[in-house]
Amino acid sequence: MKKTFLALLASFSLSTTAQVTLIHNVNGYTPTKSQQIERFSSLVIKDGKVVKTSAKDLSTQYPSATKFDGEGKTLLPGLIDAHGHIIGLGNNLLTLDVRGSKTIAEVGKRLSHYAKAHEGEWIIGRGWDQTLWPGGQFPTAADLDKYVKDKPVILTRVDGHAIWVNSKAMALANISKSTKTPEGGEIITLNSGMPSGIFIDKAEDLIRTHVPAQSDAQVNKALNKAGEHLLSLGITSAHDAGIDYTTWQVYQARAKEHTMPLRVYAMLSASSPKLAEMLDVGVIK
Repeated sequence: MKKTFLALLASFSLSTTAQVTLIHNVNGYTPTKSQQIERFSSLVIKDGKVVKTSAKDLSTQYPSATKFDGEGKTLLPGLIDAHGHIIGLGNNLLTLDVRGSKTIAEVGKRLSHYAKAHEGEWIIGRGWDQTLWPGGQFPTAADLDKYVKDKPVILTRVDGHAIWVNSKAMALANISKSTKTPEGGEIITLNSGMPSGIFIDKAEDLIRTHVPAQSDAQVNKALNKAGEHLLSLGITSAHDAGIDYTTWQVYQARAKEHTMPLRVYAMLSASSPKLAEMLDVGVIK
């Protein structure tokens, strides 16, 4: 039988602020300062912090505590992701997912359903892989136009090195036969010489620069979605490897409000034009 695990989550600690909580009847593990692993069956949280662990049941010592029976399950400290992109994860969870699609028609079906429920100006998705399809050929803008032609669509390939867009997206980006391929990229063309709708690596920027920047509200939504997902996996802290100015502002505000869904060690993007401004502020705790 597969063993069931419990994860000690940041959200749980925050919810227990200003009270005492006892988790008992668990198979607990925690590291110690001497780099040993300590086993325990009871754990006490006070004012949002772990204050005691014991191999014995502490119920009688904390009679007024809010009690949770761990039912003998394994309890581990929250995990830390040493390199992640939190807002990117949240965006991926909120956008169209076409991973595993076996045909263009399957992508189109998912796109159609998503478009009906999507209120934004652009439809963003990820995960297509033409090698899984009959023939294995790159798709075209016309293939997407069959399903959505009134809104611009950008679907990133599963490896992140190409995008597939519809004709609306190319029109908004002023893409034509005369569009020059940027160094480090490639524009796949049709027999007519017109761009097909596939833009590889640096050529992606020809389209992406026309996508509106994320608003604070959108970043907050992505942060909440990523936090919900990470906490469900027992990940309570993450190093965010390179954040932009908007994300920095959101993190600042949420940290001051004490509403961050998990602990974040945020690294500033070295390419940000506002890097100096962010550095001058210093560390936000």
